[in-house]
Parts: sequence; C-alpha cells; structure tokens
Amino acid sequence: MSFSIGPISFPFLPFWVLLSFFLTSWVFARRVATDDKTFAQALSTSTFWVGLIASRLAYVLLHADAYLSNPWALIDIRDGGWHATVGCAAIVVWLVWQLRDRVAVRWLAFQSAALGFTLCWAGFWWSDQQQIPQLPNVQVMALEHGKVSQLEGLLDGRPLVVNLWASWCGPCRQEMPILSRAQKSDTQVRFVFVNQGETQTHVKEFLKQQNWQLEDVWLDPSSSLGPAVGSQSLPTTLFYDAKGALIKIHIGVLTASSLQIQLSLLN
Repeated sequence: MSFSIGPISFPFLPFWVLLSFFLTSWVFARRVATDDKTFAQALSTSTFWVGLIASRLAYVLLHADAYLSNPWALIDIRDGGWHATVGCAAIVVWLVWQLRDRVAVRWLAFQSAALGFTLCWAGFWWSDQQQIPQLPNVQVMALEHGKVSQLEGLLDGRPLVVNLWASWCGPCRQEMPILSRAQKSDTQVRFVFVNQGETQTHVKEFLKQQNWQLEDVWLDPSSSLGPAVGSQSLPTTLFYDAKGALIKIHIGVLTASSLQIQLSLLN
C-alpha cells in the first residue's frame, strides 16, 4: 500500500501504475520498426493522458456533489479519485481510433496495452491482498488521561475513521483542519487521531499551539499502527464500518471533497 525509498515514502498504486506505463511503452518502442518509433512514442504518451483524464473525469462526475462547492478540487489529484474501468475503456477506444490506418503496429500496440492492463491488475490485486480487513491488534494510549486500549476497543457502534499523524508531518497539518471540522459536524462517525511515535508531553504542547480543537487523540509511541495496516506513509487515514471492517484506506492528504466521498461510503 505504501513503501519507502530512503527517507521518502510513496503510495504503492500510483507508483505501480506509472511503472507499468513506462515498462509497457519501452516494450512497445523496442518492438516496432525504426520508422514507426516516433509514432509509437507519441501514441504511448497520448494514450496515457487519455486514460488518466477519462478516469479522473468519470470519478468526478460520479461524485459531482462533493466537487460542486469547490470546482478547483477537480484538478487536486491528491484525493486519489480515479475510475479505472472508464480509464481502460477510454484507452481501448483511443487505440482503435489512432491505429485505424496503422496496420504495421496495430497488433504490437494492443499486445503492449494488454501487458499494461495485466501489470496494473496484478498491482491492484497484490495491494488488496496486503490490506488487513479488520482493525489490527494494536495498543494505543489516550492523550488526556493515559488510558490504554486496543484499537478495536474504540468501536462504539458508529463507523470509525482512524487518522495516523505526527507533528513533523506537513501534509498531516494541512489536512487536520478539515478532519477537525468533520469531527464536529458529523457525530454519526467517530474520528480518532493516533499520533505516531511522539511523547505525550510533546503532543499536548503541539496541540496547544494549534487551533484544531481535536477530540479523541491517542498515542502510538512505538509507531506500530502504520506497519500493521501496511502503510509507511503519513498521513494515512483508515475508514472502518461500525463492526470494524475496513472500507477504505487513504494514503496522503485528504481534501474536503475526498473526505466527503469516503464518509458517504460509511453512512
């Protein structure tokens, strides 16, 4: 779901899709005749953008209510909103159109596209297998009174949103006001903020300096929760139903639109 290269963490799926595209493009360019290489490179690039734009637009249209109040969020791809099926269909239509008069490279192009689809599917399948379907067996401590609880013990009959954060994490600070407002406005969902690896004194002092007014802040001093759910990145936000079954995991900054969409899946 995410991995690290040195000090930098990456969400797995976007990285895998890009890697699959570059590998597919390289294979295609290697197999076509010299006279067709320029066309092959242009086709690979245009096909990538067609698939990307189509999958994004389809997702936005499907969740139009979440984007109407902030149309600029349409281009904020940090929310991870893509419709893979529409993107793949758009790629096939685009290739059929572009290759209508290119008999010499048509079969090689569709073979390469099939390779790309297969690689992407394998990545999505592998990522799904890594997800822990239930709340992991991780112990956390309440910031205010020091009570220790298993994460599963935080279920109270409502859907549960678990946000992994740290004070040094810039994207965490960026999304926290959005989560804070949601915690106050949507009382049908429990929002839990689990700090990763920082001391009780430091977290209390840090929160005093902010204007977030968070409730339900917990500590994970050993930073066990991230590895337990397969994420090495912050922020990571987990969405569970009322019985503790994982509905969605979001790695990276949550925007107001993406949070609204995820919450709609819980209610």
